[in-house]
Amino acid sequence: MSLARRARVTITYEDKDISNDLAPFLKSFEYSDNAEDKSDEIQITLEDREMLWIGDWYPAKGAKLSAAIIVMENDAEQRLPCGTFEIDEIESTGPPNEVKIKAVSVPFSSGIRHDKKNKPWENVTLSAIASDISTRAGLQLFFDSEDDSNFDRVDQVNRGDLTFLQSLCQRTGHSLKVTDEKIVIYDQEQYESQGAVFTLKKGKDNIKSYSFGSKNLSVYKAASVEYNDPKTGKTHKGDFDTEGEGPTLVINERVGSDGEAEKLAKKRLRQKNKDENTAKIDLSIGDIRLVGGVNIMVEGFKIHDGKYAVTSAKHTVSNSGYGTDIEIRKCLEGY
Repeated sequence: MSLARRARVTITYEDKDISNDLAPFLKSFEYSDNAEDKSDEIQITLEDREMLWIGDWYPAKGAKLSAAIIVMENDAEQRLPCGTFEIDEIESTGPPNEVKIKAVSVPFSSGIRHDKKNKPWENVTLSAIASDISTRAGLQLFFDSEDDSNFDRVDQVNRGDLTFLQSLCQRTGHSLKVTDEKIVIYDQEQYESQGAVFTLKKGKDNIKSYSFGSKNLSVYKAASVEYNDPKTGKTHKGDFDTEGEGPTLVINERVGSDGEAEKLAKKRLRQKNKDENTAKIDLSIGDIRLVGGVNIMVEGFKIHDGKYAVTSAKHTVSNSGYGTDIEIRKCLEGY
C-alpha cells in the first residue's frame, strides 16, 4: 500500500459541518461498525487545554452527530460513511485535559431500547413486526432476506422493542443492527454465502496482531424439533444434521408444520454453532472495505484459513495514522 495514504474525518453536529473547527483539537476518532446485536458507535477524543469543551462548547447529550472517514491515496479519494449517531456520554479527564464524546446509532429518544411493552402478535411475519417497531421508533426499515418467517403467535412480555425484535431475529437466523437511522435485518446464511471482498494474507498484508479461537463444548452436530399442537393434537417434527461430531440440540417450540419444524432446526443449529471458530485481527493500515457483514478470505494461517464474516470493525483515525481492528467468525457451510 502506498505511503502517500492519508486519512481524515468529517463530522457534522446537528446538521452543521464542524470538521474544520474540530480539527485542531482532535486527538482520535473511533468508529465501531457491528454486524449484529450491538449498536454502532463513535468516540471522539479532544484535547481541551483551554477547557473550551467543558465550557461554552460543551455538546448537548442527545444531539445528533454524523461522520465519515475520508482516505486519500495517490490523489484518489475513498469515503467510508459512518452514519448518524446520538450523543450518549461525555467524559472529561485530566491531566492533560481531554474530553471524550461517545455516540451510538440507537437513538435513546426513540424509546426503542428502554420502553417496556406487552403485546401479543398473531399470524404475523418478521418483516411486519419489524416494520411496526421501526415506524414507532421513527426509523426506516431495510429488510434484506428471502426468508420472511411467519409466526402463528408470539408474545412480547415486558420487553423493549429492540430486545424483542433481536430475539425473533436470533430465533429465525437473521442478524439485526441499527445504523444510520435505520433498522437493518438480513439473513445470516444468505450473506455468508456471498463472495469475499478481498483476502488477508499472513506476511503480506499489514497485519499487526492476530488471535484465533475454536470452541468445542458448545457445538452441536444436529438439531431436532418436536412440537405437539394442543389445538389440533398433531405432532410436528423436523431435523437437521451436519454429519459432523457432537450432541443433538433438542428443541420444543411452537411450529405449525413439519416443514416449519425442519426450518427451525436448521436456523437454531446455526445460531448455536456460528461462533465455533472466531478471530481478531488488527491492521496497522486501515481499510474502509472492512465493515460489519462483509466476508473476507484469510490465508497463511494453516488450519484457520478460509472464508470469514466480519462481525465487528473498529476504524481509528489519530495523529499516528489510520488503522482497523476486526472481529470475524468462520462462515458455516451448508446451513
